[in-house]
Amino acid sequence: TAKIKQLDSRVAVKLAGVPTKIKGTLQVEFPNRMRMKAGVMGASEMGVDVGSNEQEFWIWSKVALPRQPPALYHANHAAFQQSPIRQTIPLDPKWLIEAIGMVQFSPTDVHYGPQLYAEGRMKLYTVHQTASGPMTRATLLSASSGLVEQQAIYDSKNRLIAYSNSTQYKNYPEYQISLPHRIELFMIQPDGQEMKMGIDLGAYSIDSLYGNANRMWAMPDPEGVSKIDLTKMSNPIVIPRTGNRFTPQ
Repeated sequence: TAKIKQLDSRVAVKLAGVPTKIKGTLQVEFPNRMRMKAGVMGASEMGVDVGSNEQEFWIWSKVALPRQPPALYHANHAAFQQSPIRQTIPLDPKWLIEAIGMVQFSPTDVHYGPQLYAEGRMKLYTVHQTASGPMTRATLLSASSGLVEQQAIYDSKNRLIAYSNSTQYKNYPEYQISLPHRIELFMIQPDGQEMKMGIDLGAYSIDSLYGNANRMWAMPDPEGVSKIDLTKMSNPIVIPRTGNRFTPQ
């Protein structure tokens, strides 16, 4: 993870409730900056804008989903971790960053393993203390290559709240790193509703971002769009069901 600072790729995204894939771009600057803009036929004004910087994160849905009008949801990172809504909306932009396989293991967390697992894999458990109690991440890795295949997040009551699958890795020998070209993200609410996002990535450009950094990583401020601070919400977002539940390994 320490070998590179930036990633840039074209993406095709399949969202729950949207009949077709939306296409666009994904930029990442480690450790906290991320921006994904995608839309129908590549037109970002007909899609989503998801991002994160050092202070806040946002999800701008520009088109109506089932039971979900267009809106910009946002929150300060620290305030969101302290808010009650955090228990029902397991959002964290870092999950998308780490789903790319760029996992960071903090020395302030508690780690267990790795333990040998089935089919030539290893599993490593990481416990991270939050305002709502300890959260556990189970990281499934290939024992032969060390590539991250899956990550699952559990809350303080050991309930599964989110997981990701990372596949179709390609090696970039000039950087001595391998990156996945297929990512599946799952978020699960306590009532069993699940949101799935599938992301197909093209070839990566590494450490090549250019342009105005203040604009690239700034939260948008669109006129005429409802701006909803997640930390001030009393009711959870309605997330459409995606069908059968997948079970992490």
